Amino acid sequence: MTNTPDTALPAPALVLQMLTGKWISQAISTAAQLKLADYLAEGSKSIDELASASKTNARALRGLLRALASVGVFAERSERFENTPLSDTLRVASPRSLRPLALFLGDQPTWRAWGELPYVVRTGKSGFRQAHGELPYEYFAKHPEAGSYFNEAFTSFSAQEMDAIHRSFDFSQVEVLADVGGGQGAMLASILQKNPRQKGILFEQPHVVQGAEPVIASYGVAPRCELSTGDFFEKVPGGADGYLLKHVLFNWNDDDALRILDAIRRAIPSHGRLFVIDPVIKPESGQTFAKFLDLEMMVLYDGGCQRTEAEFTRLLERARFKVQKVVETEAPSSIIEAVPA
Repeated sequence: MTNTPDTALPAPALVLQMLTGKWISQAISTAAQLKLADYLAEGSKSIDELASASKTNARALRGLLRALASVGVFAERSERFENTPLSDTLRVASPRSLRPLALFLGDQPTWRAWGELPYVVRTGKSGFRQAHGELPYEYFAKHPEAGSYFNEAFTSFSAQEMDAIHRSFDFSQVEVLADVGGGQGAMLASILQKNPRQKGILFEQPHVVQGAEPVIASYGVAPRCELSTGDFFEKVPGGADGYLLKHVLFNWNDDDALRILDAIRRAIPSHGRLFVIDPVIKPESGQTFAKFLDLEMMVLYDGGCQRTEAEFTRLLERARFKVQKVVETEAPSSIIEAVPA
């Protein structure tokens, strides 16, 4: 996931290519919203057939599909359109569907927040709050449809990483694993599925946990997974010997992250282990995904950020944890294992 640009192009052409990236992003999001890949799942269709199925304007739809086909998302052959491996990731039923992420990134609340990037860079404050008057968690609790895009997007993003995480790390020594801020529970459920004797606790906000039951049930682990709600700044459930923070700390500045870690430090037993799963930024050039995800966190939250390994180590030490190891995966994220100090 380096997304390295074609540096063989002349500089103006390369920058033009980068500037117009928003066209591709919004076009993919629109195709996902219209479920075009699903309509093409059984084979090619003419533009009139697709326009009828998707209730769209045939001329405008042709323009959308023609543009996307030029970058490999869909294919045009003999005036008919069909799926490609890229567009297949937008199908609802695809095993590794990115449709929820495409919907979230192209949705108006997120799109407007990115328009505030100059404000973010000048002030270090949330572009989302500047655009909407409140932070994402507050906004999405009041706007269920946008909130569902957000929750499903991060479930989808998590799904892309699961296999890589499982190939790189073994959670089997943990008897009870508490996933703090674990969204709809896909990561926790996948761990429990691989470890039949293990029990889990999913700890989230009430409106998020509502969507977790079907996800956990789909993994066949519901009898071993307790659902718990609350505020992770104040208190997290006890009774676990392992605590998981996956894509949580990057939402918060150091002071707020320390409040979360302090709540876990009060709950974790002396023999317990903490697992932090987040992208770890490398100081050298490259690795563009993690570094642009850093911008995404800054746009969404006040002080949200990606961290280097040294920054994670200092943060955890301040919370009275000692880093044992950092395990890289084939996905953008690494696994940081720490123990109470």
